[in-house]
Amino acid sequence: LGRTDVIVKDWRERWATMSSVVLNNSLQEWWTAKPDSSSLWSHCPVSPVFVLYMDIAGIRPTSPGFDTCVVRPQLSGFGELELTSHTPHGPIHFAATPENGGHRVTVTMPEDCEGELLLPSSAHPNLEALAPDHPLGLKRFRLPPGSSNSFLVPN
Repeated sequence: LGRTDVIVKDWRERWATMSSVVLNNSLQEWWTAKPDSSSLWSHCPVSPVFVLYMDIAGIRPTSPGFDTCVVRPQLSGFGELELTSHTPHGPIHFAATPENGGHRVTVTMPEDCEGELLLPSSAHPNLEALAPDHPLGLKRFRLPPGSSNSFLVPN
């Protein structure tokens, strides 16, 4: 947990250098394709997208229908990042830009979706703190429905 630098390294050195990604921004070859095996299944190209949303931006539902969610940004090794996660309650907008050795992150929550922000103990956002701390030693903060929140995430 918390080693997104390993994922980013794999993207940059393994996925991004594949011929089909370099030539036409898709993924059409496999590292080891064996006849009559599952190595040609086409679901592997979406893996980086899942990881980007759920592990790098850290947006995950915590209840059915995205009534509640957690946001745990792990941006080590990233420059700027902007994405939108579409939920049944509307979009969650996420933007991050490098600042002071970390990232300035802005998260905009949809109406009717309560969020919980998880940050390292060295972070001090101007948000309502929740207790107790997360079992991984992370600090917990409330992201109210319909709110836009900006905070610094240390690397």
